Amino acid sequence: MAEQPVRLKYIESDNFSPGGGITGVNNTKITAKVKNIAFAKNVAIHYAQSDGAWVERPLGWQKNFLNYDLFALTDNSFITTELVIRYTVNGETFWDNNGGSNYHIDSGRPNTVGRNVILNKAV
Repeated sequence: MAEQPVRLKYIESDNFSPGGGITGVNNTKITAKVKNIAFAKNVAIHYAQSDGAWVERPLGWQKNFLNYDLFALTDNSFITTELVIRYTVNGETFWDNNGGSNYHIDSGRPNTVGRNVILNKAV
């Protein structure tokens, strides 16, 4: 990630029915890693809605890891099948768009990880 200021770590976005008469529960969880270029950062998921319109939702700061910060969002009000990550810092905007292909998920594969994600510790 040395050359990339922003990277998707993980996204899960699906709709499920847990039972007991409850149906249509949305579930979207996302984490992204951004290079610590400056203190003030704006990180968001830019995603396609079911009608094809693209919208954004901000990700919130979670933790600092030396030269990188972790941002995340857990939201049960929407799901998506196509997305990119936007990172704006010091008036400059960076995108993680999966090498120009955008990230895609669907009901058969409701989650994905970004490229070059490293497992640091397993418990």
